[in-house]
Amino acid sequence: MGSVIILLIVELLNTGIEVVVDRIGVERHPLSGFAKDVGSAAVFGLVAILVGPSGITSLSAFLGPSSFPPSPPLPFL
Repeated sequence: MGSVIILLIVELLNTGIEVVVDRIGVERHPLSGFAKDVGSAAVFGLVAILVGPSGITSLSAFLGPSSFPPSPPLPFL
């Protein structure tokens, strides 16, 4: 649940950046495009971080157990 809240916060910040850039002026400026791109990259990066582990877990569950042999037990000290 916390990850969804963090994603919503980052998405709201991205939306805020885009609204401010659009409000400042209608002319094209390289920094305006850069600001929008960075905001979108932040959202994409967070989605990749949040979905990555669950995607890997789902994929490994779908493919079945590993084909590697089990490691030998560690000796007791």
